[in-house]
Amino acid sequence: MRYLKKVMSVALAGILALGLCSCGKKSKSGKSAELTVKKGDTVTFGSYGGKKIEWIVLDTGDNGALIISKEGLDAKQVDDQAEMIEYLWEDCDLRAWLNGEFYDKSFSDDEKLKINKSTVKFEKCPEEYAFASDGKDVEDYVFLLSYSEAEKYFKSDSDRKCPISETAKNNGGKELGGYCRWWLRTNAVYKNSFIIVESDGSYRTNSGTSGNQTEVCVRPAMWVTI
Repeated sequence: MRYLKKVMSVALAGILALGLCSCGKKSKSGKSAELTVKKGDTVTFGSYGGKKIEWIVLDTGDNGALIISKEGLDAKQVDDQAEMIEYLWEDCDLRAWLNGEFYDKSFSDDEKLKINKSTVKFEKCPEEYAFASDGKDVEDYVFLLSYSEAEKYFKSDSDRKCPISETAKNNGGKELGGYCRWWLRTNAVYKNSFIIVESDGSYRTNSGTSGNQTEVCVRPAMWVTI
């Protein structure tokens, strides 16, 4: 009898170990899921402006796949404040819009289960003389890349060039040769400005652009399990 119990215990341990080893990443639905994409892939996920959104896979990791929209989806202000006040990602209008209206309307219930909340870190302006204060790390489903993330994932100005969507053009997005300027979440030198990527793929890190400008486009990013 003692021998039989020992055999059953060993078998049970083996089953449990096999179960643990075969588990993939858990999505918000609680079900195990394995990534079906790799860095450099282009995927379709969600919709905006009456058309499917195409995304570029920038990276993969423990939180799924990091994707960014292939186009500048719309032209939006970071914040609508006209005064010379300080804008920070943690409390700006654009962050609220991305994680509110954009998230709610652009993705189906099933797609939302695949979007993973992630820690979005505050990043200080890379210029030596910067007036913006330190901000907080936050938790977001949808966000903008920071300056260092854009540097990490796009190796050249050419890689950073972003096509402009029809919706963005219709809403005032500035176009040059079919490409747009797009926001990063990192503050520029002045406290009411953010770093942008120009239409030729270069950065404007010093003066940046005031957060209330309406001609710069939004290029959302997020971590997903797809």
